[in-house]
Amino acid sequence: MKQGNILKYALVSGAVLSSLLITGAVQAQATTGQEATNNDASSSSLTGSTSVTSGKNVTLQSSSVSNESNVYTSGENSDQNTDSTGNATGDTNADSTSTESSAPESEQNNESATKESNSDSAETSSVTNTTSNSNADATDRTPSDVPATNSAEQVVQVAQPATLSANTMSRMSVFKEAKANIAATVVTAKLDLSAEKATIQAGETATFNLKLSVSGINQTMNEQRLVIDLPVGFKLTDDQDLTIDGVTPTLSTDGTQLTYAFMTPINGLSISKRYVFNTSNYGAVNGTTMSMAAQYFDGDTQLQATDEQVVTITSKAVYGVTDRMVGVLVLNDDGTPKLDADGNATVNSTQLTGIAGDYLVYQLGISAPKSTLGQAYFAPGSIIKLIFLAPAGMTYWKTDNTTLAKYGEPTIQTSNGQTMLTWNIPAPSLAEQQAAKDNLFSGYFDVVFQINASTPALTTLTTQAQIVANSINQNQVTSQIATSKIQTAFDFRHQTIPTEGNDYMNYNWGPKDGNGNASDHAGDHDDPQVYPNATLRFIMMTGPDAFNYSDPIGQNSPYGDYSITKYIATYNVDPHLNVDQMMIYTPASEVNGTVVPLAENPVCDIYVRYQDESDFEATPILTDITTLGWTDMSQYVDNARGVAQLEFVYKVHPQGLITYTYFNMSPKAGYYGTVSNDFTLRIAGFDADDWEEVLISKDGAIVQYSINVNHQRTDRIGTDIHLYDEIGKYVPDDTTLKTLVDQYMQPQTAEIIKPAENTPRVINESTGFVNQTNGLVTPGDNVLQVMVENNQASVQSFSRLKSYVILPKNVTYTGNDANVTAEKLADGTTKLTIDWAATALAPNQQNRLNLSVTIDAKARVNSMNVTLYSTVAEKDTVVPGVIDPDLQTDVQMVDDTADIDGNPDTTTVFQNTKLTSWTWRHTKFILRRPLRTLLTKLVLK
Repeated sequence: MKQGNILKYALVSGAVLSSLLITGAVQAQATTGQEATNNDASSSSLTGSTSVTSGKNVTLQSSSVSNESNVYTSGENSDQNTDSTGNATGDTNADSTSTESSAPESEQNNESATKESNSDSAETSSVTNTTSNSNADATDRTPSDVPATNSAEQVVQVAQPATLSANTMSRMSVFKEAKANIAATVVTAKLDLSAEKATIQAGETATFNLKLSVSGINQTMNEQRLVIDLPVGFKLTDDQDLTIDGVTPTLSTDGTQLTYAFMTPINGLSISKRYVFNTSNYGAVNGTTMSMAAQYFDGDTQLQATDEQVVTITSKAVYGVTDRMVGVLVLNDDGTPKLDADGNATVNSTQLTGIAGDYLVYQLGISAPKSTLGQAYFAPGSIIKLIFLAPAGMTYWKTDNTTLAKYGEPTIQTSNGQTMLTWNIPAPSLAEQQAAKDNLFSGYFDVVFQINASTPALTTLTTQAQIVANSINQNQVTSQIATSKIQTAFDFRHQTIPTEGNDYMNYNWGPKDGNGNASDHAGDHDDPQVYPNATLRFIMMTGPDAFNYSDPIGQNSPYGDYSITKYIATYNVDPHLNVDQMMIYTPASEVNGTVVPLAENPVCDIYVRYQDESDFEATPILTDITTLGWTDMSQYVDNARGVAQLEFVYKVHPQGLITYTYFNMSPKAGYYGTVSNDFTLRIAGFDADDWEEVLISKDGAIVQYSINVNHQRTDRIGTDIHLYDEIGKYVPDDTTLKTLVDQYMQPQTAEIIKPAENTPRVINESTGFVNQTNGLVTPGDNVLQVMVENNQASVQSFSRLKSYVILPKNVTYTGNDANVTAEKLADGTTKLTIDWAATALAPNQQNRLNLSVTIDAKARVNSMNVTLYSTVAEKDTVVPGVIDPDLQTDVQMVDDTADIDGNPDTTTVFQNTKLTSWTWRHTKFILRRPLRTLLTKLVLK
């Protein structure tokens, strides 16, 4: 039998994969001569056939449709047309209601077609009306029912469909209901919104992650909108790309809502978007919340809405104060400050301490770092009280004019020789704090104190500063006490140091206690008893001794410009001490007992020799040094190897050179007993007509080389220069001068006492990534910093330190550190075993290591955990939180259930797990094709 072709067009929806939306038009033409089949009654789609003939014999045959066929959607084109015989002829507009044949058919053809149709009618159950009946129905149509044709001469009438059977009516009802349901859900949106962190600290960025997925075709062509309700009072960071599918959102006038208006239907859109808000300039009260929500609309119909996502901001006031001695006023010859025409004094900022009578300039600052995460603002307009306390031995002179103009004269109180200054300052406004860049309070307080004339050299003068303020959280905050400590220098004008005649000798000072104080006088040997957490102060003062004559020697002197030709000081460090800090104070020059201006600044290079070496390192650790402020020596020397000597080689050594160098040292881990330091000075130059080199040490001032004017060795080699009388005669039995001078060069000692066993050992750990943006770790190449320390709260050492770092799956170790072993674990993480060079740490000592890593930029996660474990031998070791419960620390004592070190005897490990948020690159998935290419053509046979 012959069948008409059935052409269907269908779209497979991305949202409802189980449904087929049939959008093609079904056109079938009953053809004469069609034979009956044994197919199901529903296989025939024709229920009526009408032949309408106009004056030009144009025939239109129409068919009603069974419930297995769908009407072609208005506005779409079919792929094929059929001619009057049912054969495909080309495309036809489905919206059209008239058809022109390519050529008029003859009446004979029409008649034969009619006969053929009548012949088939007896065999085709679904055809109920003959051609003549159809013509009769067409005649009964009113003119308004007749659609116009493309030709003005043609009037084509379409018959009403014949009466349907009950079964066919039921099937069509099901189809219409299914089609209505599909149309109602034709646009499907999935919307998800989440806060990256539910709680953040003030100053951190708050991040919300939005995921939007839209599928289906909007048959109604409605505008689609994504509406996002933003946190009130917070601004998006400036570097964000907010566009979605090329659409830039509009921001409401009050800044609380973003709206994306998609003017054309969106199909197959899947995107992730991050919205990052800055909280650093908000001034959040502790507990402030920020919320965000989103909705998606098809026209006025809300398809999806998220729950409100809330982020809570915590804040806590972290206020402090700075207290620094920034220099000494330049004086007139009479000892008064030198003032310019405007009454301004000049500050010599290179002087790190002063002598009796000097005017010291102290600079105070209120510290409220804006960059500190969680920082609470000052309560605007509240009173900030700044207190400065100067010790006995100093007298208040003046407050700087700039300070007076801004903050006024302080209240001055004195008691027992101490002086207290107090300012009451209004806190800055909220706008001022929001506009501040680094510190919530900008401004300094400069005051001048004079060292009393009666204050002896080497007196320690400690000033203290503190603030009391109210935070925006309505609580009063008292800062820690800041201190500035100096030790007064020698007044060479008044010779407050021991000398013999007019010669300035060499002096070795040792610690007075374990708190960083030196002995009161040269030659004192306090030998303090200290705990392992002590700070021990040593001072090396070098002088010209006998090489203090005028230069040049005479008008016709053949010996050059300077009488000193060599000046090398070597400081001998006890093997049980760490060199923690060093300072080189302003040098001086003495000629024949008189301090004179330096002819030029002395310059030295500094070398180190370690305990495991016999020679100094070839490369100096510091070069071209004249003066040096307090310097962290851990960046220049390796205390784990043990510093044996520090050598100061002066390349420029003016006449009568006097230097003094300060050291702060600490006991090495696990050592209890005596420590002892001393130094030597190798000095050479011209003494009258002779050239000599002398080694000055605890054993005396021994001549190493001596050459007379005739370039001959003299008999002074091997003798002590302090055993010669005033006319140069050697008197070995008169040791008065030698005994006096030698006492100043004797070793200085301290006794390291073992603490009671119940005193704590405190371990602390931290990790952190170097490369970050807005508090988020940057993917790609990065550096992970690892730190383990014996905390300053400890008084005992610990030993056999070993650490282990667990990197998450998306982080790869790329370094080649000699003391690091990497192991890939079964769960995809990486275990790094760190064998520290220093396995024993004394109190206040730490190990640091920078690990090169790569973070996978494609890993679609928002945070990761880096875990640091450490083990030590001493089982009484605790974490900082045990000593101070209020101390913020991520370190915990945990049971070694995972046997992290592979030692079954280890029961406890120290764990630091840090949750790190990080930035990952978002990939936008958009499926956007012309509608026609999404249609699938199905031919049903």
